[in-house]
Amino acid sequence: MATVAFLLVLVLVGPVRCTVSAPNSTWWPCSSLSPHQNLQLEQVLGQWHLVEVISPLGGRSETCAGIKLIRGNDHSWDNLILVGQESSGGSSISYENHTIVVPDSVNSPSLWEQPDIGGAVMVTDVGLANGTLTLTICHRLLEYDWTGVFSRYRNVSPTVLGPLNDRLRAAGLQNVDSAVILNVTACPFPNDSS
Repeated sequence: MATVAFLLVLVLVGPVRCTVSAPNSTWWPCSSLSPHQNLQLEQVLGQWHLVEVISPLGGRSETCAGIKLIRGNDHSWDNLILVGQESSGGSSISYENHTIVVPDSVNSPSLWEQPDIGGAVMVTDVGLANGTLTLTICHRLLEYDWTGVFSRYRNVSPTVLGPLNDRLRAAGLQNVDSAVILNVTACPFPNDSS
C-alpha cells in the first residue's frame, strides 16, 4: 500500500540542535504545515506502531503497519533505513526496506526525502517522552498528503490522541478524516534488518 510505504521511509535520526526552516512550495507542494521544532534524530529511532491515519480519504481504519527506523550510517545522519510491514483489508503482510534521505540533518532534521515514491516527509510532532511520532507525507507529483501517527505502544489512549491532534491542527493540519487503527494488536512487527 502506497500510504504505508510513505510512512515507512520517513524516519531515521540523530542528535542535533536545529532551527527548522519552513518548506518551500517546490519541496512541499502540499498543504501548509509547520515542521516539529528542535528534533533530535535519535528520538525517532526504533520501533513504531501506526495508531492513526489522518487523510482526506476515509476508510483506513483496517490498515496494519509497523515500522522500525534505523540509522543508515554510523558516521552520518544523512540516511535512515525504514523497515516496514503493512497489510490492509485482510491482505497479506509485506515487509520492505526504504532509504530515507535527511538532506540537512543539522538545520532541518524534521524534513526528509523518500526518493522511491517521489515524496517529501515532514516530522510534524513528537510526543512527550518520545512516545508518539507524527509523520506527514507529501506525494509531489499528485500534490497529495496524508499523516500517520505512530506510537511506541500498540494502543494509545484518547487522552493522548486528543492533545496530539490539537497540536497537529495548530501546526496547520487541515485534513479532517481521522481513522484510528482498529486492530493494532494483531499487527506483527518488522524483522530486524538494515
